[in-house]
Amino acid sequence: MGSPATKALASESTGVTSNRAGVDADSSPALGRLSSQTPLAACVDAIRRAHPLGVAAVEVVDLASFETSPAALVFFTDNSGARWIWASGPDCGLAGRGADTLGNAKIG
Repeated sequence: MGSPATKALASESTGVTSNRAGVDADSSPALGRLSSQTPLAACVDAIRRAHPLGVAAVEVVDLASFETSPAALVFFTDNSGARWIWASGPDCGLAGRGADTLGNAKIG
């Protein structure tokens, strides 16, 4: 019934690791684009531009859901050293959509 639920994706250019835990490409085709290195890097770059203190380091990206909507959940440290989680929709990184922000919160 579709692809495996978990797939690792490493990006040399951003150091991003994506874990597709619980995401099946058949049930959430909207996130399929973000499972590739180039669109994921564009998404992280859009979040970097949207967050007032930028993104210093990305810990992990989980392609899952946020409030029942497909989302890339990006865990990162900003340039002040604060840790954040950022939920971006499937259009994250596309021209004219920016970070496609669904929500965000400081962790800790």
